[in-house]
Amino acid sequence: METIEGDAAAGLAGDRQFDRIIATAGVHLGQFPYSWVERTIPGGVIVARYDVWKASEYRPGVAWLVDPLSGSWASVVPEGERFRVRQVGPRRLWDAAEAAYRWWVERGEPPLSAWEWTITPDRQSVTLPPDSGR
Repeated sequence: METIEGDAAAGLAGDRQFDRIIATAGVHLGQFPYSWVERTIPGGVIVARYDVWKASEYRPGVAWLVDPLSGSWASVVPEGERFRVRQVGPRRLWDAAEAAYRWWVERGEPPLSAWEWTITPDRQSVTLPPDSGR
C-alpha cells in the first residue's frame, strides 16, 4: 500500500489514479472537487465529510446553513428550550431543512448508504432511488 499526503486542492503531478481517496477536510455540498473523481479508478472509493452546518467560532452554540450559489443563509441560535432562526436571501434555508427532515422521516429515515451521490464536471446531486427499499 502506498500513501500520498498532499493538498488535494493543489492537485498532484502526473496522471496517476487511485483506488481510494480519503479527504480529511470537509467539503461543502455542491462543491465536491471533480478532480478527485478523475483521479479515482472505476469502482474506487472517495471518503469525504460533507459540511452543511457551519459552527461559529465567535458565537458558540450558533449553527449556520449556507447556500453559496444563491447567497442565502440561516442561523439557528439556542434560547433555553427553543431556538431562534434567522433567514436571509432568496432561499428560505431553514424552512427547506425542516421540510427535508420531515420528508426523510416519512420515508423511514433511510441511511446514508441508501443514497446515490452523482458528481459530474457540470453537476452534483444526491438522490434516494425509488428502489431503495424504503
